[in-house]
Amino acid sequence: MFEQLFDESSIIQKMHDQAREQSKVETLQRTLLYFVEVSFPDLTDFAQKQTNSLKNIDALEALIHELFGASDAITARRLLESVPEQPN
Repeated sequence: MFEQLFDESSIIQKMHDQAREQSKVETLQRTLLYFVEVSFPDLTDFAQKQTNSLKNIDALEALIHELFGASDAITARRLLESVPEQPN
């Protein structure tokens, strides 16, 4: 009975999709921060500040991809500085 209600409810489906998207955003943020912490520890606090406001999955994936190619902290910082400010 409840399963059918969940399956047919567009509101519940939308909430489920939003929760999955939020979970993916949080996972990507953690991945990015972990990579920076390991590769460029001096940039960890800055990366935390920059990625807290970044909620777009595609943008997070692109930034992670670019950071993997960063050969030094200067390049990594420039990439992190390129994160656009997001409205609250």
